[in-house]
Amino acid sequence: MALLILAALFLGCEADVCGFCEPNNAFRACASGLECVGNLCIRPGGNVEGECCDRGSATCSTDHYCVYRICETTPIYPPPKEETDFPGNPFLLGTGTRIITPESPQDTDETSALILQTQVEESLGLEISIEPYQAGMSLENVIVLGTDASNPAVGTLRGALGLEIPADGPTPSENYAFAVSPDQILVAAHESEGVLNGAQALKQLIRGESRKSPTGILGQKVVKDYPDVEMRGFTPHLLIYFNSQDNDGDGFKDPYKLMDVPVDLDVARAYFHAMSEFRYNTVVLALGDIVTWSALPQPENTAISVQEFLDLVREANRYGLEIIPFLTGSSSSNGWIGTVAQPVEYTPDYIAAYDAQNLITTKAVYQEIIDAIDPVQPVRYFHVGMDEDTKFGPRTLEQHEFWVDELYDLLSANGVKTMLWHDTWIKTDAYKYSYPAYPEMHILVWNYDTPVPITIRHIWINDIVSKGMEVSQSFLLNGEPADFQAWFATPSPLKKGFINVVWNQEGTFCKEEHYASVVNIHMRQNAHKCWNARTYP
Repeated sequence: MALLILAALFLGCEADVCGFCEPNNAFRACASGLECVGNLCIRPGGNVEGECCDRGSATCSTDHYCVYRICETTPIYPPPKEETDFPGNPFLLGTGTRIITPESPQDTDETSALILQTQVEESLGLEISIEPYQAGMSLENVIVLGTDASNPAVGTLRGALGLEIPADGPTPSENYAFAVSPDQILVAAHESEGVLNGAQALKQLIRGESRKSPTGILGQKVVKDYPDVEMRGFTPHLLIYFNSQDNDGDGFKDPYKLMDVPVDLDVARAYFHAMSEFRYNTVVLALGDIVTWSALPQPENTAISVQEFLDLVREANRYGLEIIPFLTGSSSSNGWIGTVAQPVEYTPDYIAAYDAQNLITTKAVYQEIIDAIDPVQPVRYFHVGMDEDTKFGPRTLEQHEFWVDELYDLLSANGVKTMLWHDTWIKTDAYKYSYPAYPEMHILVWNYDTPVPITIRHIWINDIVSKGMEVSQSFLLNGEPADFQAWFATPSPLKKGFINVVWNQEGTFCKEEHYASVVNIHMRQNAHKCWNARTYP
């Protein structure tokens, strides 16, 4: 079953809001009669802020939970660039409706067909078939998916319907168009990833229209859409260490290692399904020691196997998502490298004694990760973190720069581009004077809500681009929004896009009360910002 994204449900809401009321407690929400679908709590037929309405779609029931009515505007989210309704006979989804895929479908083509088949069954209780294209087959009462090259029916119907696929934006391969006509629905794109984007939008339309009237009727419509930025990412944290305070009074954070919370593979898949629906295309997957890498002295006590991890990579790829492994080398947050007998400590003495060995271990794990993922999906980027390395960690700037050099050289030797959070590195001479030493680095610029004004952040961004290095901007749950006007004021293909980061512990939602969220409001809201960045208000 295709998983549905969590809709935020909260206690004590106001009757005139469309969004949420207080931080979500999904366990209470599920226990209060909401639907639990694939481990996710959902509001039957509900919406959140930005999905359909900006205001007015929420009311309060007597038990103070928000009750949401059906939006009358488009259910497609993020909102498409162009959406036009036409009068005339509608298309009727019925038991005889067939989904026509390319003759030799790619994994994403199969996913496109599956999510539509599943949505029709969930919304209308109808079982419709999936068939590959065959010459001479009828193209009536069908949903046709593909490109001109992959599915001959696409070219035939595009000509008959006059459907043009947009050529705008930085990645035309992701652009799509779909048309609903009385006899067929056509989802067309330049490449298979665009077909998946179009299928996800059509899935939302089917779901939304069935809530208004569960008859299977879809009015005549043309939708054309494309993303404004190339890289639209989210960082799922399937396990997060929580440091204790300085309980022993020595002036440093106490050491920590090991969690009793298992990594839930259903939650990981739920992330991927939701990200794909909202047309993200990048997963910066925080690994730590959640996988039993052989190079680790002691993996997390609840770690998944390498094979289970690779199955997650395949699942992400099927949903049109590129995996970027993320394993921080920062001394402020590299507790993953410790053991019970020798946990990481955040002191200069620990760095002096163990930093050299920890670098050897880190590089060995990096190499193992690349070697494992590459046969499944070529590794183009590896996020090494390195943030707050000298602010909350005990390394000196010189030690920080040495780690950057070593990790960059290792990744470059594998043909992999280093991703690095900028906040410590900009203090070093490497940033100020030695850009040529890192010609293939990708910098992620971020800040919390007060220290760095947006204008200063974009000076950094434009400076990085001027030196020939890639850059993306990170959204943080507790941080300022991006300044899209400044982002596009000096356009460059080296400005790749936006990565979303939310610092919260995750788990399986309708099972465990102590997990805050699985797929949260932050992902949904920022999907619109990333996809429609040029026009986002």
